Amino acid sequence: MVAALRLRATHTTTPGSTLLGPGAMAPAGRARGAGGGQGPWSRAAPALALLVCVCSLWLPSGVEAVLPFGANISALPLSQQYLYTCEGVIITYTVDENVERIIPISPKNATQPYKFDASGTLTNAGYEELQNWELWIGFQHDEVLADAPGLIISSGLEKVPGALVGNGTTIVGVANPDLLTSIDTAENLDLIQVDFKITGTEFGVGPGQPIEIPLPKNVTLMNPGYNCSKPEMETNVTMVVCCTENRTKVETERNYLRRQVGDINIFYDVLAPYGNSYTARVTIDMDDPIGRIDHWNLTWSWMFNEFISSMQGAQTLEQVQEDCLTGPIFEAYPDMDFSTVMSCQSTPSIVDLDSSAAFNPANPPGCCRNGSLLPAAIDPKATKSVFTMTVMKGRTQVGRDIIDPPGGWHITELNKPGEEYKCGGARLVEPTQFPGPGLHTMSAARTWQVTCNKTVLAPKAPRKCCVSFSGFYNTSVIPCPTCACGGCGPLTRPPNPKCNPNIDPMLLPTYGLLLPPSNRTRLALDLAIIERWPVPTPKPCPDNCGVAINWHVYSDYTNGFSTRLTLFNWETEVMPQWFVAVQLNKTVMPGYLDTYSFNGSTVKDLDPVTQKNNTLIFLQGKEGYNNFLMGLDKGLVPGKVQSLMSFDKRLTPGIDVVGGDGFPQKVWFNGDECAMPTYFPTSAAARSGSLALGMALALALPLLLLLL
Repeated sequence: MVAALRLRATHTTTPGSTLLGPGAMAPAGRARGAGGGQGPWSRAAPALALLVCVCSLWLPSGVEAVLPFGANISALPLSQQYLYTCEGVIITYTVDENVERIIPISPKNATQPYKFDASGTLTNAGYEELQNWELWIGFQHDEVLADAPGLIISSGLEKVPGALVGNGTTIVGVANPDLLTSIDTAENLDLIQVDFKITGTEFGVGPGQPIEIPLPKNVTLMNPGYNCSKPEMETNVTMVVCCTENRTKVETERNYLRRQVGDINIFYDVLAPYGNSYTARVTIDMDDPIGRIDHWNLTWSWMFNEFISSMQGAQTLEQVQEDCLTGPIFEAYPDMDFSTVMSCQSTPSIVDLDSSAAFNPANPPGCCRNGSLLPAAIDPKATKSVFTMTVMKGRTQVGRDIIDPPGGWHITELNKPGEEYKCGGARLVEPTQFPGPGLHTMSAARTWQVTCNKTVLAPKAPRKCCVSFSGFYNTSVIPCPTCACGGCGPLTRPPNPKCNPNIDPMLLPTYGLLLPPSNRTRLALDLAIIERWPVPTPKPCPDNCGVAINWHVYSDYTNGFSTRLTLFNWETEVMPQWFVAVQLNKTVMPGYLDTYSFNGSTVKDLDPVTQKNNTLIFLQGKEGYNNFLMGLDKGLVPGKVQSLMSFDKRLTPGIDVVGGDGFPQKVWFNGDECAMPTYFPTSAAARSGSLALGMALALALPLLLLLL
């Protein structure tokens, strides 16, 4: 009834300028503005409203609405029908029929790749502005995104090209993240509608196959305050969805997105907006309980020719003044002295200041830790890094209310290759509040959140540390995996490779762990000859790891067992405030008692694959005793720390320590997951300590009687 009373104030349009077409009059439910104009249509509005209201009383549920001039809604394509019936956001998603088979050619259709092209449209046909739109696409054919211009993946876990999205993904727009309303813009399509295109690869769906078009399961809007319908098929290649506004929820949440949980959360707070500039505060939070970054390096890309005028608490690596002397920046600020600006780069690289700068009152609290971000278990005060800056806007962004955050966020460790964390786009969230003087609370003008998650390494990807296994019941050690930390390329080149990177390492005597990885070949060969084990040709490559961890099952009794963890640092660099996280079989964890030479505790960590929390043992050195892992001494003696750990079997009945339950499933050193052996040390004579002691007494008693 209420919707039936909403009428357009005007009906005359410029041909091609609106969604409804020239001269069309919208039916009830598509208000464009308040009816304050003069003329016959304005004077007739009350009568028309009464007529529509009366007619609506006589229309039973499900009866088709009839457009003015006799046009029937059901005769229109589904996406156009939604223009009259959907009060919210209309989503269309179309897959091009020309799905192409591409190389490599596979004999099995399930593994045959096909190229597909898709396009989509989001149209705001509602009453509320849609800010920072996020669209879920329920891919279901092992899709890989090859190109998505103007889009980024919200989670930040994948980057295009090569993004694995076979289980679905959320995309967000970078160039046009907000959709205004038709009411505010007089139905300007450039402001209320956005188009996107996707090119990718999928498997098993193509011409001549049972399924020929790789349509997703569904598409839906992820922004809060919208209820989306199930997809309806307009054609065999196009699906349409209507996401209606939940008016109460939208007005309550003020269009702010929910704050996400991630390994690293970056908050971009606008503190003081001005006409052609603003002051921003950037906060980097380490929320990963076992994460760590030494010497962080933060980069982003300005979207509208902004540049950094000044910065406190951090610095950019380069100024590149010439970028300000040409192009849009110079056109916007022709009289400005660019010699003193912090950075003119469109993609600045920002690093932290050293700890001495923290005493400068001009720098904000929480800055200047030499780029270190530590987990809360190590130092709660070192989980955060803060800096502030003054940003000069581009010439098209002049106005106190026109502020756009940067895009293309990345955070890495300085001078270390590879991207350990992948970041999503900036999401508008509820403004951050800050404590002011006295009881006063201050807030940011606007706040955007960027969530970064640690990448999941492939099983064979090079690591920064490795683990070896040993036990009291076996005289040999299972070394770290071959080429665990990379660096085997020069050793494996044909025609005369010096080692084999694809086989398991040769077993070592226990004292072999005290030698550098490159010097253990002779010991492994001698042990193989003594034990008459086969010797491969060429021999396995070394692990090449700077940090090695040995897990040794020290004892096994009826009511408990103990282990010894030893860290070896084969690098020359001293490692302060080191930590190790250990994941054991979940049936073993309740029996953990204590760690004696280290500080030991338990933490919860979210597994990025299973999305379930795992309980880990968190180990760190004791302050002033062994919290510094020293470096390699004279090229031969590694830095070393070790501690015993005890477990109570009475809390974990039925575990098999020697059979594998006494060994960890995963180990992390300073936030990096270590390479693990693929098998455990075994012994046919392995017995628990109590059984071995009983057998010894049984054999010793007759001998004692004979002696007497």
